[in-house]
Amino acid sequence: RYDHMSHTSENEWSPRVLAALELSPTTNLRASWGRYYQSHGVHELQVGDGERRFSPSDMATQIAVGVEQRLPADINLRVELYRRAIADQRPRYINAEQELWAFPEAEGGRIGIDPDRGNARGMELLVSRELGTHWAWSMNYVLAMAEDEIDGDWVPRALDQRHTFGISGAYKPNNKWSLSASWYYHTGWPTTDTGFRVDSLSDGSLFLAREFGPLNAERLPAYHRLDLRATRNFSVGRGVLQVYLDIFNAYNRTNISSFDHWAHVNEHGDLIVGRDNGQEMMPILPSLGLRYEF
Repeated sequence: RYDHMSHTSENEWSPRVLAALELSPTTNLRASWGRYYQSHGVHELQVGDGERRFSPSDMATQIAVGVEQRLPADINLRVELYRRAIADQRPRYINAEQELWAFPEAEGGRIGIDPDRGNARGMELLVSRELGTHWAWSMNYVLAMAEDEIDGDWVPRALDQRHTFGISGAYKPNNKWSLSASWYYHTGWPTTDTGFRVDSLSDGSLFLAREFGPLNAERLPAYHRLDLRATRNFSVGRGVLQVYLDIFNAYNRTNISSFDHWAHVNEHGDLIVGRDNGQEMMPILPSLGLRYEF
């Protein structure tokens, strides 16, 4: 099967080609190629960093090839390779320490970058199986790389995850109950090392100046968590009321989004620097919810 689609909006053209081939009753081959133009959205203008003009559209070329195979015992296997090349990237501002803040432009470590090109590529492996109407499970692994070329050097992007692994399972004993669990892991996000130095003003007073190492040359610790969910269905009128309990990060893993660096000058004039455990991300979080379908 062969499909061709194009989209034109405000002088932007995004051609895309999709192809699918059934090699056998148990094997499918899929491929896609596309060129995409992403305009600079109104909400993306970083006014807090002093931006006043919109940049031209980014242009990306993406290609993906995948194979789906049905194995014995009703196991499904899918392997996909992809590559996305980005040209004409617009300049942007980032936080060098990979901190997650509501108002990042007001925090320290804010720097401007002007990438020449961008590149994202990877491989995804997915294995899944449904055991009748009661059990289902899946496992996936992704090997990926996302980076920008800045001043001739290739630098990892802020959310570059080299290795990602996930496993999930669901059990539905009857039409009233369903239980599920999923575990998620990825290697640490990039971060930038921070240092300090003591500078002096013209009046002889001293102050601490912050300095950064190579952009995104360090890595945070690995991230992982376990999520649980239980759902109970009730027949109400002509519909179904679902009552569910979610537990996010069930074993209360302490994941961090950045390191905390600090420095001070002691009474002898020596510079003392250190690093705390880091900015902690969301801890264990149970939630209860309702959903009505009719």
